[in-house]
Amino acid sequence: MIRRSFYLTFCLAPGVAALIHARAEIPGDFALRGRFFPGGGLVDYKDSEPWRLRITANGKAIQETSIIDFHEPPRQVTKPFSLSREKLASLVGIVDQVHFFSLPNHISTNSGEDYAGMWLEVKMRGRTRRVEFVWPTDEKATHNRPALTRFWNVWRAVLKSVPSPNRNSEAVWWLQHVRPDLIGRNPN
Repeated sequence: MIRRSFYLTFCLAPGVAALIHARAEIPGDFALRGRFFPGGGLVDYKDSEPWRLRITANGKAIQETSIIDFHEPPRQVTKPFSLSREKLASLVGIVDQVHFFSLPNHISTNSGEDYAGMWLEVKMRGRTRRVEFVWPTDEKATHNRPALTRFWNVWRAVLKSVPSPNRNSEAVWWLQHVRPDLIGRNPN
């Protein structure tokens, strides 16, 4: 009897966790803001456009992309999205699962928009937390590996709901070389 109970709990736990996320309560004050910035002068990100995102508790999302062409004046492109209750509940569940509100404000030692990076700000249940990650560009710049893994789980969930205007490829080069584990690649 004990062995069967343990077996069922062990085998069903991942499915139960997914069900909990799908039924997570969406706090009335839920808001998520995000931003990607390509930095200045980094060849690897020169084709990526900077963008901002706002998601509210009613499922409305607005993505603003800055189109920068050195031959024309910069322009802003705004694209609306509508997220289902299930997608919102999934985002809330991921935020809870990774303990987003306990992440450090800065995951890397680099800071500022001279480097490529991203940030997420989540507001819910009366709390607000903004977390920024700027990819390290030299051997002295480091990052908090466990915190980046947790942050990246939320970032990926956001991009599943609202794809980036850069085809979700902002951090791929950096991740392939430094953290292939975050994009499902074996580091060896």
